[in-house]
Amino acid sequence: MEKMMRRMMIGLTVAGLLMAGGAVAQTAKTPPSGTNISVVGLEDSLSKLQAMKTRNAAQAVLFLQLIKGVGKKGTAADGRSQYDYRIDVTDSGGVLVNGIDIAPILNAANAVK
Repeated sequence: MEKMMRRMMIGLTVAGLLMAGGAVAQTAKTPPSGTNISVVGLEDSLSKLQAMKTRNAAQAVLFLQLIKGVGKKGTAADGRSQYDYRIDVTDSGGVLVNGIDIAPILNAANAVK
């Protein structure tokens, strides 16, 4: 339960950082077995975080770079970069993003104190 709460906190923190940095996350209609999310403005958020030069910002940059790496890059209607994500939860409780098991990312984030 504690790990699940920690993962939820990380997810909420990332969502907050994205929105604070100007990124827009849109949840598409939820398919029966998962969720589709498109994020616009991720590079803007990364630039703002990199300029902060704090430990927390550096950790957020690392995490967002990892998440960016599993995204499918496209172009939004306004011409900015858009990253698309398909999020599925396995029967065993694992989380797949675009078919990639993100347990190692979450475990690395949990290890940082």
